[in-house]
Amino acid sequence: MRIIGVNISHDTSVSELVDGRILNLYEEERCVREKYYDPNKALLETYQGLLAIDRYDLDKDVDRVCFATFDRRIVSYHINGLVKYETKWLRKFLADVTSKQLSKTRLDELVEIYPEFNYKIPKINEDEDIVDIILKEQYKESQSFHLDTSKHHEYHAWSGGYFAYDQDEVETAMCIVWDGGGAQSFFETYPGYQEIESIYKMDKGVPTLKYQVLSNHRVVGDLSATVPNKTDDCCVCYTDDTEVIDGAEIVFTSRPSMGMNFSQMSYALGTDEQGRAAGKVMGMASYGRTDKEYIFNRYNVSQLLEQKSFEHSCTIIDKALALDPTNKNIILSGGFSLNCTNNYRYVEKYPDVNFYVDPVCHDGGTAIGVALENYLMMQEEGYESSDESYVKKGVWS
Repeated sequence: MRIIGVNISHDTSVSELVDGRILNLYEEERCVREKYYDPNKALLETYQGLLAIDRYDLDKDVDRVCFATFDRRIVSYHINGLVKYETKWLRKFLADVTSKQLSKTRLDELVEIYPEFNYKIPKINEDEDIVDIILKEQYKESQSFHLDTSKHHEYHAWSGGYFAYDQDEVETAMCIVWDGGGAQSFFETYPGYQEIESIYKMDKGVPTLKYQVLSNHRVVGDLSATVPNKTDDCCVCYTDDTEVIDGAEIVFTSRPSMGMNFSQMSYALGTDEQGRAAGKVMGMASYGRTDKEYIFNRYNVSQLLEQKSFEHSCTIIDKALALDPTNKNIILSGGFSLNCTNNYRYVEKYPDVNFYVDPVCHDGGTAIGVALENYLMMQEEGYESSDESYVKKGVWS
């Protein structure tokens, strides 16, 4: 059984899985020699496929092509007319907007209260457009394929579990996934809320969601932009919504993820005009000194963010340990797991915990995750593998 996994978010990548074994992972930016390659812009403008698929013959003898993405569905907000310049109206509007999380129910209430306010969810989904281009240009019309935009963090967990799991000695592990923002898993009820922190129970390599935080911080910025003399957080609600959904604790918030904070700092410090160089901020943090009062340079500011991110991250690790107190195996995945300085500090703070960092914890690893999930799905559908003799090596010893 041959499955091709394709990640169409940033860190665009293509994985090749044969009979449950990941043989290769190809990163598109290395094939096209373009740093921060953007499949959204590139594919929609050129209407061509991915170079990695052509170069490595990943379009032949394929049982299924499956796609992972960070979820490009959007919500847009509008305030009509000049009413937004009326101070009395604006104060009342902002008080109502920031009083509760912006669920669909709450948005509909605001539309009723304020006829000048409206929101739209465009029917066009750019993820589907990108998938259509790749399938049309590089695969047969009869090619079996799979796309689920709601599982970005889950695919990270599949990837981390694949590399970390030892079937013979380690029955379970907890996997923490954290990044700038992932799928909008509850788009119908909380549109615009992206996964930022997730905890999965790993049972024989298969993830089950136990805890998740989703943030609408990005779209709140768009809403703030409609307000005159706006500040970046003028529409932020500081009261979270918490629900239990399918046995998992789900938190809806407006605070940014730590990954978002590093991206925003990247933009503020000028390391990248689009805020894509979060790693450079993490690197600068290593040279900072927070004990030097009144000295605010880029190194010290980065170090302060690094310390705050470590403190917050420890609360997520504590949550994972509390969800299964007998489990001392923690897998880390998602782009924020690239913070090597904090990773070493976790080991120091939790000496009794076995930490394993997904070697492809950036979004490129989701191409592996979606292929693994589809391998299990296809086995359940009756597909047979040609070789069941491969067993992954353990890493916990």
